Amino acid sequence: MSQKKQPRYSSDKPISKLPEDKLGRSSFATRLANDIAAWGGDSSLVIGLYGDWGVGKTSLKNLVLASLKKRRSKIPILEFNPWQLSGSGGTTEFFLNELKIKLASKAVSSEQETAEVRKRLTRYSKRLSFGSVVGRMFSPLFIALGQPEAAVASAAAAEALSHASDVTKAGADTLDERENADDSSLFELKKSLDASLRNMKRPLLVVIDDIDRLTTREILDIFQLVKVNADFPKVIYLMLFERNIVATALDSVSDGRGVEFLEKIIQVGYHIPKASRASIQKVLFEGLDEILARPGVLRRWNTDRWSRIYLDALQGFFRNLRHIYRFLSSFDFHVRQFQHRDHFEVNPIDLIALETLRVFEPNVFEKLAALKTILTRDTGKSLFGEIKQDDIETSINELIKLSSQNHVNSLRRIILSIFPSTSSTYSGNDGVSSEDSQKWLREARACHPNMFDRYFTLAVGEGEFAQTELDQLIDESGDHAKFSKRITALHARGLLNLAFEHLDACKEDIPLENMEPLTRALSDLSDLFPPRSTSMFETEAKMMAARLIHCGLRREKNEQERLRILVSAFKKSTGSLLPTFVTLLQTRRQKNVEQGQEYLISESDCGTLRDICAQKISLAAASDQIITHPQANLLLQCWKDWDTSKAKSWIKQKSQSSKGALWLLSVLLLEIHSHGSKVTIRYFIKLSNIEQFVEVDALKCQLEHVDLEKLTERERIAVNAFDAALRRRSEGKPESDGFDQDWDF
Repeated sequence: MSQKKQPRYSSDKPISKLPEDKLGRSSFATRLANDIAAWGGDSSLVIGLYGDWGVGKTSLKNLVLASLKKRRSKIPILEFNPWQLSGSGGTTEFFLNELKIKLASKAVSSEQETAEVRKRLTRYSKRLSFGSVVGRMFSPLFIALGQPEAAVASAAAAEALSHASDVTKAGADTLDERENADDSSLFELKKSLDASLRNMKRPLLVVIDDIDRLTTREILDIFQLVKVNADFPKVIYLMLFERNIVATALDSVSDGRGVEFLEKIIQVGYHIPKASRASIQKVLFEGLDEILARPGVLRRWNTDRWSRIYLDALQGFFRNLRHIYRFLSSFDFHVRQFQHRDHFEVNPIDLIALETLRVFEPNVFEKLAALKTILTRDTGKSLFGEIKQDDIETSINELIKLSSQNHVNSLRRIILSIFPSTSSTYSGNDGVSSEDSQKWLREARACHPNMFDRYFTLAVGEGEFAQTELDQLIDESGDHAKFSKRITALHARGLLNLAFEHLDACKEDIPLENMEPLTRALSDLSDLFPPRSTSMFETEAKMMAARLIHCGLRREKNEQERLRILVSAFKKSTGSLLPTFVTLLQTRRQKNVEQGQEYLISESDCGTLRDICAQKISLAAASDQIITHPQANLLLQCWKDWDTSKAKSWIKQKSQSSKGALWLLSVLLLEIHSHGSKVTIRYFIKLSNIEQFVEVDALKCQLEHVDLEKLTERERIAVNAFDAALRRRSEGKPESDGFDQDWDF
């Protein structure tokens, strides 16, 4: 049983062991540890390790300490992190107390020496603490007295006086301690402490990390602390910080000469070895490999496209391990959000690119969701909705202004890669080609309007067709029962046409060997297909299903094998509409032949399919199923053409009652849909169509006594259209084509 993957959240925890090093810094850490261990001087040593945030200063420190701890002769180590005390104001006192505890340990000196060091350090720290309290509390006042503005001086004085009780208490506590102490000066106390420290068995390493996270005042406190105590014998300081931040803080007390001030304190300075691009990239790729190794995620992976977008645009965002771990934690969450069992709802490359923007350029990412029309060049159901290229460029330029300065060029390339339709290539009346649109839909790209929203809502909307469902349809296209069940469920949710649109984009992914059960399943379901939509933009379900069959079978080069598949599927199917429609499309018409239309079977074999379909329609008529069929008009027309005698006989019999006559008129009622500010429908009937089945006068006799008030709306419209057609004939006018009607029914 496979173990469920845990969330890949990263707390940005630094490494602590040499084998964990992924950036090749172990050798540097080991050499530095050797130098520290070899320090034999009685004086103090201050080492600085410089590096920007996120480059791994703490990890390198841990590697140095790990190397030291592996040595036979252990060096006592005091790790002091002032950031943990930030805002408390007790940095000096806390440090000296920690130093006292560490120096008093047996690892540093003998028991007798331990007691002496502890006593002398206690006196020294108490004296130093009192001085630091006084200095810290009254320094704002001293500074303000040198200011010309009285208000500033007054405010500073009030600040100092507010701490008077703290100063008094600290002084009282210290003076109490001094009642039992000698009257040595601070200098003399420090000198006696130095003598004790020289007797230590081995040097002490004091590590001070996270200095660059402190406030300016706290940074000054730390460096004052080190400067005052930097000459403690056998004490080595290892200080880690971003050099520019600390130098800027020191500028405030050195008349802008912070760098020089820093150099007086730091005796040996090193820069953290720069991680190679290859090592950083390896960590990123290993993380991506682990996250993407989920079922279905790589189904739409394109290696060439990934290489282009990574090298051209993404790699500049991943400059250190902190960047990588921040990204991978967030990306892992979003992959799990879109991954359902063995299927994945979006394109993984687009998700990586968008997640890069979300993590590193949040201001840009937050604006993307509102720019769907611009980024997908989708105007919706509009005939005159071309989006001007100038508008697209303006919107993108506004986005770019929100980005970090060093990411401007990369951001342009990312947007173009995720949303290729923003390119001027797609400007003009042609816009996005059907081929490109289908390709983007097939790949679940963010640039397709059907896919765009889910990248930002992190879910598939109620009225959307999930990528999971598409994958399942394709996977189950070889199983007639499963495919039928899934399509039926989609139809019940009103997603049939959307499902066909997605299937059409992925038609090449349907295995050829699945075409027979797929054709049978679609044929079974076709009698449930809705009639023509009132939208001029929506393709009928039967047309999309027929296209799936045509494009799928076209890959089979043998015409006889195509015929065999169609015959077998149609005979096994319980449906009649799709077999009839597919067969009708195989009928040769001169115009289509001249245009080079491709047919699935030879003209001589069309009769075989016609006979099968005529038999199906005949059975539907015998059971009266055709009466309620939503597209009975198509079935009647084809039945009449392919089995004239039987079709006309059945229709003649059926129309010998007013009910049957009303049904026939309703079936033969023609419609024209006009699309303006609102959709209007114009209805008309051609008497010549009726005369293909029954005599007009016979039908007229059956309708003479019908009560219009008791009819359905469509029956009433059909009767009125029939009467209008009769009037036109009596007036010697040609049959209506629907456009010459001056009224709607």
